[in-house]
Order: sequence, then structure tokens, then C-alpha cells
Amino acid sequence: MHAFIPLAEAAVRPAMRSRRYAMVGRRLAFLIATAAVLGLGSPRASAAATIASGRLWSEDAEAILCTLLNVGSTPVKVLSSRMIDGDGGNVLGFNNCFNKTLQPDRQCTFSVYTQQAAGIFKIDASKSHVRGICELQTKDQVVIGISEMH
Repeated sequence: MHAFIPLAEAAVRPAMRSRRYAMVGRRLAFLIATAAVLGLGSPRASAAATIASGRLWSEDAEAILCTLLNVGSTPVKVLSSRMIDGDGGNVLGFNNCFNKTLQPDRQCTFSVYTQQAAGIFKIDASKSHVRGICELQTKDQVVIGISEMH
């Protein structure tokens, strides 16, 4: 009877081993799929941010100028930049920020000739990497209102 037990155990062990490997494989596949869905495999996937100013308005205003500065140590890609009016519509004007990569310590600006608007930037990094400000200016370029972008 002893002779059959080692043979029986030898036959069972590979089957148990293959089940364990299959279970480990399924767990690993689940963890990889979860990381992919949550974007954990890409360091910048979850870092996209929107930075916006408050609405500026004055009857004495001639233009609104918004500036975005990269204060981080790595480049920041500006995915979109726009001005919106009081009704939420886009206002067209000068824009050298759209689809631009800002190197560290570099800035871009956009401006519109209007009496009221707010500025919005969408970037591919954390808000801590950039600073932004919008200024309301008279026709003589005197600043009469400021809104820090958050």
C-alpha cells in the first residue's frame, strides 16, 4: 500500500501546482487590467487639469489679457486655451497658447478685445506646475482688474 501513496501524491502534486499557477495568473491579469482602467500605468494620465480665471468686466475696459507661466521643472503641454463671455460662448482673439508645450520658466498669452470675459486653460500636468493671471486693461493698457487663475 505504501507503494501506491507516493505515486498517487506524485500525480496530484502537478495538478495542484497548475491550479495554483492558474490562480496566480488570473490575479495578475486582474491587477494589470485594473491598473490599465484606472490609468495607473501612465504617470501623467490622471494629472490633466483645468485652470481658470474669474469673470472680469468693466465699461472702461478695452481688452482682457491672460498669461500662463510654467513654474515647474518639466515641460507642460497646453491642451486648450480659450476666453468665454458672460453667456459661456467662446470669444476669439490673439492666442499663442493653444496646443503649445511650455518649457520651464516660459509663458504664453492670449487676449481679446472685449469688456467682459474669463480665461480657461486645460493642461496635461498638475495645477501646481503653472501660474496664471488675467488682466482687464483700458485702451491705454492700464490694468483696472486682475483675476488669478485657479
